[in-house]
Amino acid sequence: MRAARKYVTPVDMQIIYRAYRSVWTVLCHEKPAINSSEARELSDKVTRKLVEVALEGVIDLETLRDRTLAEIARL
Repeated sequence: MRAARKYVTPVDMQIIYRAYRSVWTVLCHEKPAINSSEARELSDKVTRKLVEVALEGVIDLETLRDRTLAEIARL
């Protein structure tokens, strides 16, 4: 884990994108019948959480995915 920082590098963005796809796959499997408005809102929440965790210094794909899924499950 790295120290908290104020920016995300292009390499980090690739990892965040991969984590997003992984999280989204799980969420779509668990909630297959959501409408497009709900999907956009959920997608925004997932993206915000992934970036938030990455800015804390966590840039490990599995940790990003697990922490984001845990946070979304609480909502």
